[in-house]
Parts: sequence; C-alpha cells; structure tokens
Amino acid sequence: MVREQFSPSILPNKTVRRHMNYVFSANIVNVLKARIGPAESTFNSRYWLCTPGPIYCANTDNCGGGPIVAPNNVSVDENGYEIIFRQPASDFELAQVLEAADTDPFDGYRFNGNSSWTTKLVDEWASKRKPITDFVKTQLALAKLSKDKNKYYYIAMYSRWLQYIESELDYYLDRYKAGLHA
Repeated sequence: MVREQFSPSILPNKTVRRHMNYVFSANIVNVLKARIGPAESTFNSRYWLCTPGPIYCANTDNCGGGPIVAPNNVSVDENGYEIIFRQPASDFELAQVLEAADTDPFDGYRFNGNSSWTTKLVDEWASKRKPITDFVKTQLALAKLSKDKNKYYYIAMYSRWLQYIESELDYYLDRYKAGLHA
C-alpha cells in the first residue's frame, strides 16, 4: 500500500496543528485533497445540524455508514443523512472521519469549513441550540420506542450527541471562535 505523509491545516489554531502529523494511505490523502477547495460551492448547502468547524457535510448519502466508522463524530438526521455532530478532537477521530468521508459515494464531506465560518456565523448557529437539542432528544425518544433491530445503535448514537451538547459544546465553540482569529 502506498502511504503519503500529509499535515492538513484544517484546524484554525496553529498550536493544535503543530502537534498533528498524519500518515494516511494515498487514497485517503486524495479524498481529503479533493474535498478541500472553494468552500462557497458547498458551505451554504451544509446540513444545519453540523457543528461549526473545519469539517461539515452537504449532500451525503443516507446509508448510515458514517456513524459506524466514526461514532464519536458522525450522526444522522431524521432521513439518515450524515452530519458532523462533533469535530474530531484527536488523530484517531480524524482518521475515522476521513474513513467515513472515503465511504460516502456522494462525496458529501467537506474539509474547508474554516474558510467560511466566522464568529458571527458560529454565534448564529449556536443560537439554534434549542432546536438542535430538541431534535436530538426527539430522535433519542423515537429510537427508544422503536421495534427496529438496530434500536440500540441509534440510542447510543443520539445519546453520545446529546451528552456532547450538554457537556462539551460550549467549551468547543469558544475555543473554535478564538482559533478563527489566531
């Protein structure tokens, strides 16, 4: 397998970037390179549930593969379309999200969010926190009532998302906004 070294600058904070050095297969590198480009072409059509950050989803498939390979970062909306509910916080999580992106047949994952997010847009997104929280709570309640054989998978997925909203999201958004100005 051909391997290529790649140090993406998808994180806004130079201190965080300095400690990250990724080695991925050439295929993953090509996937990432193909998804970095003019953000304006997809940023405005990103899924509204995606947490602000360098990675977002727009026009993904609805097969549900993303949450399987990146369970700490990817979830699905009510129609099964993949969304980034939590930005990767480690090399391992980034590798998982890259794998989710690689398996999406519609190339719906994008890695150029930093070129479009502003503190104003992050604040506007954060002002929708109640509808986002209500959405996750509703999906969690529906999963608990479901007779679907995969119900525990959905319960775990929405529980992780809700826990993130309630315990880490504010801290992350503050750090992300500060990094946009670094």
